[in-house]
Amino acid sequence: MTCAACSGSVERGLLALPGVTHAAVALTQGEAEVTYYSSSITADALAAAVEDLGFDCRVISQAGLESCTLGVLGMTCSACSNAVEKALSAVPGVSKASVDVVGGRAEVWYNPTSTGPRAFLDAVTAAGFAGSLVTTDDSRGSDHKAELEYWRNLLSMALVFTIPVFILAMVLPMTPGTQQVLSAPVFGFRCDELLKWALATPVQFWIGWRFHKGAWKALRRGVANMDVLVALGTDASYFYSVISILHHRFVRHDAMHYTPTDFFETCAMLITVVILGKYLECAAKGKTSAAIQALMALAPEAATLVELDDQGHVVSEETVHSSLIHHGDMLKVLPGGRIPADGELLVGSSYINESMISGESEPVLRATGDPLIGGTINTGNALIMRATRVGADTVLSQIVRLVERAQMSKAPIQAYADYVASLFVPVVVGLALLTWTVWYIAGSVGAYPDTWLPMGHTHFLFALLFGIAVLVIACPCALGLATPTAVMVGTGVGASLGILIKGGDALERGHHVNTVIFDKTGTLTRGRPQVTEAVLFNKQYTMTQVCQLAAAAEAASEHPLARAVLEFAEAQLNKAAAAAAASKAAAAPAGPVGSTAGNPGPKHGSPSNPFVAMYSLDEDHSSGGSTNSHGSAFAAAEAYEQQRRTSSSKGSLSGDGADGWSQHSSGLNSRRAKQQHSASALVYGTQGRG
Repeated sequence: MTCAACSGSVERGLLALPGVTHAAVALTQGEAEVTYYSSSITADALAAAVEDLGFDCRVISQAGLESCTLGVLGMTCSACSNAVEKALSAVPGVSKASVDVVGGRAEVWYNPTSTGPRAFLDAVTAAGFAGSLVTTDDSRGSDHKAELEYWRNLLSMALVFTIPVFILAMVLPMTPGTQQVLSAPVFGFRCDELLKWALATPVQFWIGWRFHKGAWKALRRGVANMDVLVALGTDASYFYSVISILHHRFVRHDAMHYTPTDFFETCAMLITVVILGKYLECAAKGKTSAAIQALMALAPEAATLVELDDQGHVVSEETVHSSLIHHGDMLKVLPGGRIPADGELLVGSSYINESMISGESEPVLRATGDPLIGGTINTGNALIMRATRVGADTVLSQIVRLVERAQMSKAPIQAYADYVASLFVPVVVGLALLTWTVWYIAGSVGAYPDTWLPMGHTHFLFALLFGIAVLVIACPCALGLATPTAVMVGTGVGASLGILIKGGDALERGHHVNTVIFDKTGTLTRGRPQVTEAVLFNKQYTMTQVCQLAAAAEAASEHPLARAVLEFAEAQLNKAAAAAAASKAAAAPAGPVGSTAGNPGPKHGSPSNPFVAMYSLDEDHSSGGSTNSHGSAFAAAEAYEQQRRTSSSKGSLSGDGADGWSQHSSGLNSRRAKQQHSASALVYGTQGRG
């Protein structure tokens, strides 16, 4: 489909079929959604009807069924393909299987609650062949790459011929010293005329053949699309040029010393520019559909499939592609991993980041028996779950389908534009014929002086110039493609930003909106907690000391508030380290104060305890490289413990400060053996988690 006339003819053809109640065609996506009674017509009959209209078509989805494509290696004849087809059809739950021996592909339609792709691969293997799953993303991506490559190759070939034609017609005639070569006679014709004729012919009838073929199919259906206009305009320019130079050659105008008018460069450049537009349009469609690809990428590529014994213990694990998950499979989800499919939590509990669905940045606690949504993130413990919805039934797939339907829906203004576009081509052709007729009659009756005629022209050729101009200049593609492209871009960009737009009509009504009410954290905010202010209640300690203690306490936590504290502490410690480095560079140390990177030293009146100056979150100053935050926290506590003992024997800790430090050290001593890798327990100890 190339324009609104094409999509309109497909839509009308589908609606005319028995049993079809609704049909919507998306020009930019190249897809059609049809609602029909299965008792009256089948999906294959719908595809056949579209092919009868002159378009390539294949079924990509059916209600209640899912399809998958398998790559099959080793098939050499029809007997092989029959064996694979029989093996696939024998799998319980398979509705239909078809095998292409030439392409090495097998397409299977099945009930996802009864079977799945793993069973199909086993059936292919049992039949004696090697099978692999071709995912939907791969097929869509390969289709788009193939289309983009097709237009790129076509454009490259067109440029090979069009650029020389342009140089011969526009550049060389203006270049001094080239006239003798260009006007040299060859078989009674000018040299440049023959060269332009030879270069324009492959562009017109080889590279531009797809436009002629599309025009013929459209006219056969009784419609006129953009291909008709391109074919008429370029053919008129080409054949006018041929007639003009042949008329000059055989009517013997040599004595008149004039150059016949030709438009070989016009037809070649017009086809090349249209191909360039198609290439850019195809590239733009690939970029706008990237939002859907980003949504699909939220689902993990692999999942851990497990088997449980009667006591619920894991007896085996296997990593499989997420598209191979079946209904009822037991899956293991590791901390930090994405939920591979919609399901039910069986073992464990954890905080799940469901911001992709709810917009709320705070993770939700999920326990045994709670539902899980595919694509969300497990931020806590390892979990065992059962897959209850896979494939197209998952929430993520439904969101993707919602975006696709929004791109497929027509805005009211688009319906009007499609109607105008369907009438535009016949009106333009009629106006071109009318223009030629009026100018030809006017010349024949002497309505304008013969001096207006270019040298060697007749009234017929002169009038044909104006008719061709109308055909060449007019083109309805912008009218028919502007609105669907805008809807596609708008819904795609909105989806990538977390805004789901349900259709083009919503976008069209957007200019009437005068009040916007926002909901959900993350819409107007950053979507994650952030420390906005820090206040010191005890002036004995500096902000650097507090940040070190808080960072050590939260280093092992995955909670969003803990991450916010760590980010704030890291920024403060980096700032303190930079200030200390600048101070050290400005003046020599005044004495053995014990100031190190990350701490400018104790304030006046604060306890002189080296624990305050032992590490920085982002740098290991002893080794010069990055260090693990858990190890740094433990090293910090160790350093403090040693210094506390030394300082206590000298009596340097006293008053409230000594009591406070003693509480922390008692927590360290009591838990040190059990929690050597837990920074939070090492710091807060008996006081509990803050």
